[in-house]
Amino acid sequence: METDTSANILQTKLPLPPPIFIKTDIVQFNLFCKSIKQLTQSDGFLCKSSVNGLKLNTYTTYSYRKTVKFLKEQKIDFHTYQLKDEKSYRVVIRHLHHSTPVDTIKEELNSKVYCSPSQKITTQDFAQLFISLGNNFIAGGDFNSKHPVWGCRSTSPRGKILHKTITDHKWSLLAPTGPTYWPTHTNRHPDILDFFIYSTPSNLPLAIYNITDISSDHTPVKLVIDGETNEIPTRSSLTSGQINWTHYKKYLSNNTKLGIPLKTAQDLEQAFATFVEMIQSAAKLSSRSSNNYSTTSNTILDKYPLPGHINVLLRQKRKARAKWQITGYPNDKRIFNSLTNKLKRQLQNLKNQSYDSYISNLNPTNVSLWKATKKFLRHIEPTPPIRRPITLKSLTMLKSPMVLPNTLLQFLN
Repeated sequence: METDTSANILQTKLPLPPPIFIKTDIVQFNLFCKSIKQLTQSDGFLCKSSVNGLKLNTYTTYSYRKTVKFLKEQKIDFHTYQLKDEKSYRVVIRHLHHSTPVDTIKEELNSKVYCSPSQKITTQDFAQLFISLGNNFIAGGDFNSKHPVWGCRSTSPRGKILHKTITDHKWSLLAPTGPTYWPTHTNRHPDILDFFIYSTPSNLPLAIYNITDISSDHTPVKLVIDGETNEIPTRSSLTSGQINWTHYKKYLSNNTKLGIPLKTAQDLEQAFATFVEMIQSAAKLSSRSSNNYSTTSNTILDKYPLPGHINVLLRQKRKARAKWQITGYPNDKRIFNSLTNKLKRQLQNLKNQSYDSYISNLNPTNVSLWKATKKFLRHIEPTPPIRRPITLKSLTMLKSPMVLPNTLLQFLN
């Protein structure tokens, strides 16, 4: 028995997650598939049944991790293999002195990058390198990669691979404005090969500069990190949101005391302070937070919420459209068109399901069937257009009530 719910996802070169082998005897197979379908959503899954148990395949790392977590929570006996993205590398560094501290080696490896032009580097190699540095990192060096995004004259195959890796993982790139590579050969042109790839908080400003010190064919670049974050000062306000003026008026009417003696200067000061405190208390008690003020919304999406997988597709389509409008690359346009067509299909399926649910819920015992029948039988006659041009003479004739029917028939024919 085989169940395949894979969706038409974009073809990528990323490796598929390993299969999950389930040893526990599943009694309700349909309920189990529905649970896995809710976890994977639009990514889909493939489940094969055999004598030894079930073999479950997912198509993305995110779905794989959610499925494994679900199986552990349900205490289902299974086994799987390690993700390729999580497998470690063994590196041998030669010609190091025995007294070199390990921390120094780690610091040098984590901060400097050199990609040899003779070695073949894939998208997975770049991704594993930057993921191993952690969530926040800055990696710079000679990548030997060319792409117009960081100011190169042309595009190299490695540049396409590196640009795709940066885009897929939503990392940032910082390149200098001038060339960093100055070839000695006359047939080659200066270009930008030294830059930085980073993933840091958005409020940490970075700046990069060229250093005109031609000590070799690569000139150094300088990265400046501003340690002081630009904190946005919060605006002080008496209220936390919109004011309910009816409640404000009622509070002042119930708590205002007019029988206060105002004979001395101290009495005036005391009455003034009491009045100010009462106004402040009324404003604070009558205002609500902007996040919690209105529990209802007038938008169509709040009234008819979309499923989670359609919301994810909608966000992906908007990001792809914004990226294509910035870059103008044909590959970005292809991704945007693919997501647009996929979103249209999902919305059409949702519309068909909603209509089928509406038809199946019609009941002759209540007024739902009568309302639906009345809606279908309601026919509104359209107003016929005036086919002949109206002149000044015809407008004068229309003022006369005796010729109005004949004139209208003349213009309508």
